[in-house]
Amino acid sequence: MDEFELIKKYFHNEQNQSFGKCRNIILGIGDDAAVFEIENNRQLVSSVDTLVENVHFPADVCAKDIAYKALAVNLSDLAAMGASPHSFTLSLTLPSINENWLADFSAGLFALANQHQLLLLGGDTSKGPLSISIQINGTVKKNQFLRRSAAQAGDKIFVSGYLGLAALGLQQWQQASKKTTAAQARFLRPQARIEFAEGLYQCGVRCCIDISDGLLSELHHLSRASVLSLSLHSDKLLLHSDLRALDTQQSMELMLAGGDDYELCFSVAAENQDKVLHLAQTRNLALSCVGEFFSEAQPCVHLESRQPLVIHKNGYKHF
Repeated sequence: MDEFELIKKYFHNEQNQSFGKCRNIILGIGDDAAVFEIENNRQLVSSVDTLVENVHFPADVCAKDIAYKALAVNLSDLAAMGASPHSFTLSLTLPSINENWLADFSAGLFALANQHQLLLLGGDTSKGPLSISIQINGTVKKNQFLRRSAAQAGDKIFVSGYLGLAALGLQQWQQASKKTTAAQARFLRPQARIEFAEGLYQCGVRCCIDISDGLLSELHHLSRASVLSLSLHSDKLLLHSDLRALDTQQSMELMLAGGDDYELCFSVAAENQDKVLHLAQTRNLALSCVGEFFSEAQPCVHLESRQPLVIHKNGYKHF
């Protein structure tokens, strides 16, 4: 099987390709590049992520979960911008051609892509250590995107969902506990908050980031980008039942610096809090208000807690 046979057999998904009709695709899979038009009064949002074996996922994770996660983390970037999914390209580096692995990878990829009507435009395959790179495209109404630098003094800080669960799942996996736990499911198959994020701009939200490397790390990004200080009340974070068996120090390490959460952290003016809470309720999504932004001579993240905490890292470091 050569590269072109591989693409035709595993990545030309009929249901997925049908989305091209409603995505203004002029030219899709089969040429050197794709061509598409952007609707009037909308802007393109684009992001890229790479997942590497034994760096972003253990070598013994199944191909369906690898594909699902590779696409989900890119969808989470779109959610952080308040964008609607449009299309993506895939670059797949394989040590060898394993058709059983490819069939599972393809199934996991299109299970999520088709759920969001996200069209695969094309990509590349090559031989080498296993890695997956996805460039994803989304659209927003003109100038209605979210950004890291838009927080205002007095804004309340919200976090979606439960943090620390994915990091716990990775620990369980590394300890050779391959049971199907809620924590492992969250690590292997993160849930990008696309539907919720699409409504945030209309609720008055302008500042947002997705939590990939750990909450503390992301809050430092927001603080620096918006040139504001913030206080984080760690006791207000939602504690998942799977973390209750751990002591406070352990659970807080996972929640504040564990990473792989792919939840959203955003800020909103106090008068718009009810709008955000109502939106979350309609999406059946848990939210917690965990802090606020304020002006200070030197922008800083202030961690506040009822019990003394010593967090040894801010989050995942890529190098």
